[in-house]
Amino acid sequence: MRLLPTNATNRVLRVLLLNEAGARIVDVGHDDADLVVRYRRPADSTWQTVTLVAGTPSTYTSAGWVAAGNGWHEFGLPNAAIVPGQRTEIEIVYDTNKPQIESIDAIIPPIDPQQIASLVVDGFGSSSVLLSVMGRFATASELNLRQGDDYDNTIGTAFEKQIELAGFDFDAAGLTVRFGAGSVPGTSLLSGTASLHDKAVGSAKLRLEFTRSQTTAIAQGTYNWDAELVTAGGKVITIDGGTLNVQSSWTTLA
Repeated sequence: MRLLPTNATNRVLRVLLLNEAGARIVDVGHDDADLVVRYRRPADSTWQTVTLVAGTPSTYTSAGWVAAGNGWHEFGLPNAAIVPGQRTEIEIVYDTNKPQIESIDAIIPPIDPQQIASLVVDGFGSSSVLLSVMGRFATASELNLRQGDDYDNTIGTAFEKQIELAGFDFDAAGLTVRFGAGSVPGTSLLSGTASLHDKAVGSAKLRLEFTRSQTTAIAQGTYNWDAELVTAGGKVITIDGGTLNVQSSWTTLA
């Protein structure tokens, strides 16, 4: 699972292509005749096929496609595919000996949390990535950060997610929230800033923010993360967690 920033235009999606045996399909070019990318918005009656163009690594180009190495590819999602607050389906089909289908649900906040239960990806194949704002207390959320980037609410790049817990007062006095990520349990390599917003009984919005100095200090790689609530009485509740992917920067980290 991957959390999508609330400012969802000019998004570069990282795509991992796998065959049925789980092996990575490498170096698929934008002009490969076996590669088809298409999307369907809520108002579309048919799939909209994307005419791919050559992209530039780590740079947004509408419909751009880049082979990033080791099975990873970058796709510049056209802004026309994005409908704020609604579901967009994306299929990436690559045919080697038989079709490999990748389905992506891109759900752009704000969204009614009750919609989440009804979101099912049909034909979810071996090379699948799901982009979504997840439901309550799921523990498979995927965060994707790039070294040296700022993830800040004031510029629209913070990560946000609706959290639900029936009967729990998210606006209770003394309640705090904390974030941690790392490779060794109990040792955080990336602290970040976690905060709660739109607090009410039963629900709140979790916001995660990271400064450039924080994302510069952590090495490229894959880590585990979680976010916890701590009540005034010292009770700890894990509200979300999953995988943190830190991507390399190609600019000077200073």
